[in-house]
Amino acid sequence: MVLMNLNTINIIIVALITGLLSIGTMTGCKGGQEVTGGKSRITAETRTKANVQTFVTYKYIDKMTGMEAFHLLIPKGWRAEGTITWSANPALPAQARFRFSNPNGTEEF
Repeated sequence: MVLMNLNTINIIIVALITGLLSIGTMTGCKGGQEVTGGKSRITAETRTKANVQTFVTYKYIDKMTGMEAFHLLIPKGWRAEGTITWSANPALPAQARFRFSNPNGTEEF
């Protein structure tokens, strides 16, 4: 069994969210791209009108301890649901279950 501290978990969560977002923005050929010989290239118009994703910091304060359990960056406008539950099990005293989702789409983590 591999144990991870909260910093490692935060890094993994941010990496996964970033990867999911980049998959969605890399599909299709949008305005400002030229397709030549089956390859698309980005023009100056695309660089100036780049799709910019804004992130906000989500902080979770644990209700049991009153301390910040973790914080991470999520896309602006996304919903966050979840909680941390505590048990008397010394091998796994806390369990976290969270869902971060886009209310206007199907993306979630």
